[in-house]
Amino acid sequence: MEKQTLTRAVARVIGERQFGSCQFLHHALRGKLEEAAAFNGQVGRQRLFLDLMRAIRFDEIVETGTFRGDTAAFMALQSGLPVFTSESSPRHFGYARTRFLVDRKVRVVFSDSRTFLRAHFGKPGHAVKSVFVYLDAHWGPDLPLFEETRILFATSCGIVVMIDDFQVPDDRGYSFDSYGPAATLNLDYLRLGEIPEVRVFFPMLRSSAETGARRGCLVLAKAGPLADALAALDSLRTWSRP
Repeated sequence: MEKQTLTRAVARVIGERQFGSCQFLHHALRGKLEEAAAFNGQVGRQRLFLDLMRAIRFDEIVETGTFRGDTAAFMALQSGLPVFTSESSPRHFGYARTRFLVDRKVRVVFSDSRTFLRAHFGKPGHAVKSVFVYLDAHWGPDLPLFEETRILFATSCGIVVMIDDFQVPDDRGYSFDSYGPAATLNLDYLRLGEIPEVRVFFPMLRSSAETGARRGCLVLAKAGPLADALAALDSLRTWSRP
């Protein structure tokens, strides 16, 4: 609402005949506001996302944990890809659904993330080749993350997964979610050794050079062309499991 009010105010100043210029300004402002909030306001993480989009030809983006939709909006705007996102909070779902009501690129589903992922990747004829998945539905002791990873890596699609709020083992400056010893977003919790040939990557950028909330993240892919593309990025580093 504030962005629309600003656009109309500028229109009155420069005249209605130049209202098209104001519309351009409105879209520019929208992009800047989304950029400021996306991925926790972390510029380094935003650049990492853009690097991934340039390195790999994804068919779609899937997100769990829409919240207000800032990251979903940024991903759709920057990639041009359809974004499918789920939210289990009625309040946040209502907000995001209204926000994207006329935006056909972002489709918001009211669902538990695990149910959403099973349904999305189990659709008949779902024949996309590669999917970028952003997991951000964790906010309490009932962590869905372990099950989410099992669902995703059981699909026939090429999957690249980015997990928000994750512990970066050798960089304490990155914060992460923890709800007790058995519910902490770290490598021990995920037990990735149970997933055949999964490769693990952490951001190359140190937390001291990051902006915004400085939340840690983890990137996963199965061994193969997608993982090779990740390994070639300057913004990621391969983590060798002990």
